Amino acid sequence: MPTYDIAISFAGEDRHVAERIADLLVLRGFNVFYDEYEKADLWGKDLYVHLQKIYRSEAKFCLMLISENYAKKQWTNHERRAAQARAIAESSEYILPLRLDDTSIEGVLDTVGYVDYRKSSPEQIGELIARKVHQYNEAHGIAYAIVRAHHKYAKQKKDPVGGRAI
Repeated sequence: MPTYDIAISFAGEDRHVAERIADLLVLRGFNVFYDEYEKADLWGKDLYVHLQKIYRSEAKFCLMLISENYAKKQWTNHERRAAQARAIAESSEYILPLRLDDTSIEGVLDTVGYVDYRKSSPEQIGELIARKVHQYNEAHGIAYAIVRAHHKYAKQKKDPVGGRAI
């Protein structure tokens, strides 16, 4: 069973988008691979090998933040190739393209359904991802209750960011 509900593949210049979506998903109770959350685990690892494993087999979906920046980077191309290998092997809708601009990405055909970040709010994108993950779980017989962090903090009368009393 995959470790993550979603792995986010993005160029460093687009980190602000990746972070916003990752934070929204985590607050909804999803397990997200976002490099900033994994600093201790990534420290000292051969990232070429480790990231290939993450994007090829450790997530239910790969959210690919497509942009001009994404197209230019070696690391994002490595992540993309690993994700594409998974999508081809399973003949599944594993890659979820999120377009930040109109850049074409090798191997991501124009016929693949995508969401346009310029026309959707991060909250809307988070809701769409939540639906995809729930569909995956249902199709694969995975049942678990999601505990929403903001509900947990609200019951404790604490701010979810920083844990201070409110």
